[in-house]
Parts: sequence; structure tokens; C-alpha cells
Amino acid sequence: MEVTAPYAASLRTYLNYLPNVTHIRLLGKAGGPAAELVDLCLEKATSLDIDFSSHWAPIPSNLPSGEHYMRRNSLTHFRYGTHTFRERLSTRITWDFRDEYDMESRSLARLIRDMHTTAESLSLPMETAPLSFMQDLEWPRIRCFSLYGRYEFLSPDSQPRLPAVLSRMSSLRTLHVQARQHPAFLRAPILGRSPPVSIEMTELRSLTLAYPDPEDAIFDLKTPHLTRLSLRDEPRHYLDP
Repeated sequence: MEVTAPYAASLRTYLNYLPNVTHIRLLGKAGGPAAELVDLCLEKATSLDIDFSSHWAPIPSNLPSGEHYMRRNSLTHFRYGTHTFRERLSTRITWDFRDEYDMESRSLARLIRDMHTTAESLSLPMETAPLSFMQDLEWPRIRCFSLYGRYEFLSPDSQPRLPAVLSRMSSLRTLHVQARQHPAFLRAPILGRSPPVSIEMTELRSLTLAYPDPEDAIFDLKTPHLTRLSLRDEPRHYLDP
């Protein structure tokens, strides 16, 4: 079921007539979907896709944060889609959205905290994925994990969090890390050259990496079932501010 937010006040009524709906896709507009709408989706769906990737809108403060109650969920699939260069879609004079990104990261952490035992597919923007939160959780059922966007607002010191997260995903079959380069490390450290934790990906079937470091430890892993490998130099942007 596809819904354009925030114009979905009648969603609950629709869902009453569609009791078997399990997948809901929210198409974002400026300001994002209301917290109540997200809660309703968490109540009714096992698969949720919040998509801002194709809209010319400012960065939305779209997920519940602070003291707002967020409904517990058992999502199996969750995708939070944004435009790779979303600051450039904003009408604001400044392109400094660190406060918004921090709030978005906290909100995503609150949303995914309950799904770590049920999640099978998870797709998040690199700049706000709550990796420090995720690294302390087990992800026993996850099969597909995707990070996209940019490293721009991450420091090199934060990179060990990704190996720690991946070490908790023992059943992973598809890994996509497609993030734009960071000025401090032009080749992306996926696991790094000396991973801080032990990682096994024996179930991995598909691996997609952007700007990989050829000496990254991920290329030393035993992946006997790997059938698809994609190495790419994208996304790109040629007009930096």
C-alpha cells in the first residue's frame, strides 16, 4: 500500500477495509509524515518504507523523537530512503543540518530498537544510521543490510562501528555499502585493514561496495556462497559548495 504523507488522515479507515495489508510505503513531503502516522504503520505493517528520495523538499524532521512514545514493532523489512545530496534540495540559506541529522539518527534508533530480532531487511542512510546503537544488538534473522548516502558527517574514528554491527549479522546474505567518499578517506573503510572484531560472512551471496579500499579486510573473508560482486565509484557529485 502506498501513501503520500502527510496527507493520509484517513489511513486508519482504509486499513480497516484492508486487513491483510502488510507492506506500507510512505512517500515523503516537506515536514515528513506525522509521528501518529508512523505509529499507525508500525501497528499494522510488518514492512515499512519511508521514501524521501524523489522529492524536492528540505530535510524532514519526520520521525518521533524526544519523549514521544513510539509504538513497539516487529518489522521484518524497513527502508528509510532519502536523496543522496538532500541538503541541495533545501531552500534554506545554510547547508549545515547537523542538528537535524542528529535528531534523525536518534529517531531511527528508537524505531529500529524493537526490530533487531525480527528484521530480515534493513536499509538506512549512512549519515544518520545509528551504528553506535546497532552494534550492541543481535540481528539473528537479517539477510539484507544496505547503507547508502555519504560519509561526510562521520569522522574516521566512527568507522569501527560498522564492523561491530556486521559482526552481529551472522546470517547476512546481501550487503550493500554505497556511500559517497569522505574527504578524510577517499577509499571507504568497510571493515578496515585491521578489524577490531572477528567477522564471519559465510552466508553472503551478494556484495556491493562503493569506493572500496583494495586492502580492506572484507576481501579476505571466506565467502564460499558469493555469486555477485559489484565494485563501483558512485555516487558522485561534481559541484561541491
